[in-house]
Amino acid sequence: RLDTARLCDVCRQTIWFEGSEGDEAGLKKVASCLERILSDPSVEVLAIKNAMQLGPASSLHTAGFRFVKVQLRIVTPRAKRLGVDGHVCELLLALHSMAPPKNVAMRRRYLR
Repeated sequence: RLDTARLCDVCRQTIWFEGSEGDEAGLKKVASCLERILSDPSVEVLAIKNAMQLGPASSLHTAGFRFVKVQLRIVTPRAKRLGVDGHVCELLLALHSMAPPKNVAMRRRYLR
């Protein structure tokens, strides 16, 4: 009941990278960022989902939006002192060209 590890989207952010689908330079930037996250001792990576793979099966679950989702925890002494070291953060790594279109009407629907 009090398991904070089950809360996976309270803290969610996206890092956008320049590039488009199939752009090797953009994909290398995403991979480099992921490597840095994995090597950071203040971060515990719990899961990685690669939704950048092309194909009809992956499109069914992502609506065509390509990203790498990283579920992680911040495990610094400060996070432990604050009692948030068990909270799971969701970080999306995505190419800028794959950003979903946003407009005023979409924002209004979201805020309702």
